[in-house]
Amino acid sequence: MTHYRFLELTPFVNHKLLASPDQVNLLREIPGAGIARQFLLKDSLPSIENLHVFGIPFHFPDPAGEERDNLVCEGQSLQIVPDNYSSIHILGLAEWGDFRENWLFKCVDGKQIGADLYLLDWSCGSTIWEWEDHSCMVAFKVMNDGGAYQYVYYYKSDIPRTEVPITSITFPFNPNMHLFAVTLQTR
Repeated sequence: MTHYRFLELTPFVNHKLLASPDQVNLLREIPGAGIARQFLLKDSLPSIENLHVFGIPFHFPDPAGEERDNLVCEGQSLQIVPDNYSSIHILGLAEWGDFRENWLFKCVDGKQIGADLYLLDWSCGSTIWEWEDHSCMVAFKVMNDGGAYQYVYYYKSDIPRTEVPITSITFPFNPNMHLFAVTLQTR
């Protein structure tokens, strides 16, 4: 039976991208906040309570939070509940182009395996992109503070089968990749 496990990203979020209209001007003064001084409007997000995208459950950051709300990939490592995972599902976006990188998974025996991570630029709005058996699809569109739509993508990558449980995950080092939610699927 398939089980899903959310990765708790809250301790690792390191970037601010979600804002209410009244916060935008203040946030523009904070170095590094937003993307090209633009923010996604919280009010245009779909309901994140009990969020499911393409049938996969996700734990999205609380958009009411005033602090950071997404993880910029900078090689962070997270200890995870040891298990035999089959897939990783993400909600995220890229800035300044499309990017393909690798996750690293460490097994209980110390062996490391990799899996693809591909994200499209938040301004593209492509409906599907396929790389081998993986796909990157628009999860939802969100209005930015300038009135244009930006896109958050769903991406699924299969994790190579291992004989022993996986105990940690290392994100790629690519500051142009932003993650809002990550869900692991067991075999």
